Amino acid sequence: MKQKFQIELRQQTEQNRKAVEKERKEMEILRKEEREKNILTLEEIERVRAERLDLKAKRLEELKEERRQQQEEIAKKMKMSIDAANNMKMFD
Repeated sequence: MKQKFQIELRQQTEQNRKAVEKERKEMEILRKEEREKNILTLEEIERVRAERLDLKAKRLEELKEERRQQQEEIAKKMKMSIDAANNMKMFD
């Protein structure tokens, strides 16, 4: 009777140990998956950040070009006005 009880106790202890080991492995797998997911999320964040910086740089270049063109237009109009004023002076 005592032997039977000890055998059952050992079997139960072994089953509990295996169950705990299985849970531990499953938790480790879940932690690993979570870490990988976090790494992917960080990579996505960095990719989006880099894309935004690139778009911002392109937009700044576009604005610089627009400003340069506006300044050229203003300079042309001023030159035309000055030339027109000079031509009018010639007729005076």
